[in-house]
Amino acid sequence: MPESPKDRGILRELARQVDALPVHQETIRLWKRLNGLQKVRPLVWINEICWNEMGPEMNLECADAFCRSLEWNLRATLYPWRHMPADMVVEGVLYSPVVVHDTGFGLEVHAERAGERPA
Repeated sequence: MPESPKDRGILRELARQVDALPVHQETIRLWKRLNGLQKVRPLVWINEICWNEMGPEMNLECADAFCRSLEWNLRATLYPWRHMPADMVVEGVLYSPVVVHDTGFGLEVHAERAGERPA
């Protein structure tokens, strides 16, 4: 959890807004039917968005880098629902990136690609 109360408040508010999005069980059912190659109405999925042109609504407010990544994901979920609702489905989860720490203790990996000569 973020150390900054401001960051924590921003993330909680955005998460509350995402959680309040309508659950479209019918849309989920239609996507499953479409993916099963059954005939359904055309479904619209908007995924190519010019995020750098979306204006102040996409400005990040969190100070911590990890919190900013979470904030970006939440804002990128909310924006299409507010301005261009279609047949997107929002899961009630927030994915966290994998964190790997290397202590430098242990075996080193020495790899060569096929066709490359060792340096």
